[in-house]
Amino acid sequence: MPIERAQDMLADNTVYNKRVFPKEDIFLKVGEQVVRPFANADTGPFHIVLPPVNESAGKFVAIHALAADLVNTVTIVDRSDSEAWNGPYEMDGGGDQMLFFSDGRKWWVISQDMDAEWSTPAPNPASPMPPTTYVPGGPTTEG
Repeated sequence: MPIERAQDMLADNTVYNKRVFPKEDIFLKVGEQVVRPFANADTGPFHIVLPPVNESAGKFVAIHALAADLVNTVTIVDRSDSEAWNGPYEMDGGGDQMLFFSDGRKWWVISQDMDAEWSTPAPNPASPMPPTTYVPGGPTTEG
């Protein structure tokens, strides 16, 4: 899906709200919406704290664990500001994924896949770009 608003991108066509490879406790800010944690024996277990629920109304937060295991987990918590919070949620496998949505009162779990296994797609030799690259005005589907 292409990004349609200029404010969603930096000048070099990089999505601005992506955090890559956090390896320690992090407190997400409003606008930080894509997180790819990496927990292993070097980092140990850690927490991801969702942004303030009321300031994040209408926003999604997607968390995709690049690495985690039964000992080195990634635990997702709110700031004790979400009504009827059902967490904490624990990721204990590389490839675990969760999608949260804030309605301004509660962080809702929209999607959860805790049995996914990461696999990097092989490059398509017919495509001049990797499948995750977005070029303004370019194709809207992967090549």
